[in-house]
Amino acid sequence: MARQLILVADDDAPTRRWLRLILEQDGYAVVEAASGRQALAAVAAHSPCLLLLDLNMPDMNGLQVCAALVRRRLTIPVLLLTAQRLPPATIAGQRAFIYLRKPVDEDRLLAEVARLVA
Repeated sequence: MARQLILVADDDAPTRRWLRLILEQDGYAVVEAASGRQALAAVAAHSPCLLLLDLNMPDMNGLQVCAALVRRRLTIPVLLLTAQRLPPATIAGQRAFIYLRKPVDEDRLLAEVARLVA
């Protein structure tokens, strides 16, 4: 059985490596992107089942990536990761299903990932 593929997009390399490690240990395949633009290219190239997306990235922020997914009519679930507190309307308007505050609790992250890819 093929492992579910998750795209991790974060401009911070140590955070990407940490996310990759815990996701792979939980049985997922992972593709990484270091920017919002790279994330959109990776979505087109790999068709992941979930996008873990940092909110603040230099070239294109997470909400802009979500808006681009909407414009492209892609229905991939998005889990935003941010140190900021976001109003629910902002998240719903950009179609992310949930966001987690950084630093991210590993158990909560894995539970949300499992819920979103089920």
